[in-house]
Amino acid sequence: MRIGLITAFVLLALGTSSEAATFQQGGLRISEPWSRSAAAHTTGAGYLTLTNTGKVAETLMAIETPAAARVEMHKTSMAAGMMSMKRLDKGLILRPGESVSFAPGGYHLMLVDLNKALKAGDAFPATLAFLSGTKIQVVFPVKATGSVGADHMSHH
Repeated sequence: MRIGLITAFVLLALGTSSEAATFQQGGLRISEPWSRSAAAHTTGAGYLTLTNTGKVAETLMAIETPAAARVEMHKTSMAAGMMSMKRLDKGLILRPGESVSFAPGGYHLMLVDLNKALKAGDAFPATLAFLSGTKIQVVFPVKATGSVGADHMSHH
């Protein structure tokens, strides 16, 4: 029953439009979520844009998905010619009116120990949990590796 509901949710959220999906609850908007294809039991990546249209700051604390054992938020940056990656253990603060893009080479969601392969054309659900208690369900369409932006760094 649960799998059927998840499948129905994915189909409803994706619809038949070629337009990128947007999910909103209150002053929080999640737009253009997507992921790259990846093999089972490896690490995948998720991308999206978060926007706080509300009047108070919100903090993204966690992301859960049945597609992976766990999801971590990371920020990749370049300093003095060296690329580094930092896990955001305390969440990500979104001030009122602020947008943060999770994209290759910057903020990203690391999908650790994928339960099955992510294949181009598939999609998987996820829930974003905020410090305020708000939870937003989104769907990540899977695109072919290398189809959008630079390839994600390996995290094996």
